[in-house]
Amino acid sequence: MSGGVHLITMDVADISARLKSTDLIRTQDYAKSSDAIIGDSRHDWFKVEEGIILHIADLTTTKAVKFRERRSNLVCFEIPLSTGYRRRVEEIDDFEVAGAVSISNTSSAEFTFKAGSKARGIAIHCDRRRFLAKFQIDTNRIQERSRAIFLSDNGTFDALRVPLLSAIMLNVDQILSCKLAEPLRSIFLSAKVMEILCTLVAQINERGAGLRLFSSKGFKVHSIEAAAEIYRRELRSPPTVEQVAERVGMDRRELTKGFQEAFGVTPHRYQLQKRMEYAESLLNQGGRSISEIGRLVGYQGYRTFVRAYGGYFGRPPVVRAR
Repeated sequence: MSGGVHLITMDVADISARLKSTDLIRTQDYAKSSDAIIGDSRHDWFKVEEGIILHIADLTTTKAVKFRERRSNLVCFEIPLSTGYRRRVEEIDDFEVAGAVSISNTSSAEFTFKAGSKARGIAIHCDRRRFLAKFQIDTNRIQERSRAIFLSDNGTFDALRVPLLSAIMLNVDQILSCKLAEPLRSIFLSAKVMEILCTLVAQINERGAGLRLFSSKGFKVHSIEAAAEIYRRELRSPPTVEQVAERVGMDRRELTKGFQEAFGVTPHRYQLQKRMEYAESLLNQGGRSISEIGRLVGYQGYRTFVRAYGGYFGRPPVVRAR
């Protein structure tokens, strides 16, 4: 501990070696001192395949802490949905940017949290040579000063940044929200990581990549798109406005304003609209009871669903004849 900040050192090469004999490593198990600092928070390491490791972070710190990662000759894709830390690479401060995927290749990186800080996101660590061979990224589409990230063992101090698209945000959210048991969990996480990497490589090959190819405005647009898709996907158990805002890295006020600008309604009204539209389509299909349809759109009680449906459409629900 230095200056009241606890130090936790993580060696990605060592973690990779340990993952040959286990599916998952928790930081709490790797560094015992972290128990009192991150508690039950998720700070996990998962092997996707040989040469690709997923790092999941969904944590709240109880004390000031610095995570120091040793990770030489790895192309690292850091995808934060929300950041509550200061990032430092090779003695150079390099703050995370909302709305961007940071891509780097350095021998070490540090992430400093104050007590009570929160962060939600993932990092994907890829062996540089294996990554190039597998994904065939077009390095000519990358600004010259950043090509060393992919072409040199020594990398470069500069992180390359590309826009955080809504499709990637949704995949990251699904990784963080995954509650599947093994072996389905491993299959699901591996598929999502590969989808993210394919999207990023296609994005770079098509558009190129530089230091300033994103904006806060673009991040908000992608966040709203991701939030809307969360509502559409989770009709049976709709999350609260606060939960959706946290999942896409916004606060409630920003989310509400964004929905009003994009859809002309509040987030709550939007999710109600999608639930009622789906309920109406099920009623028109026939073959299900009103109670069953209510459960499919997130209402556990018959009366609760009938009241919500009537309040929205101005008429009671009726199952159409098949």
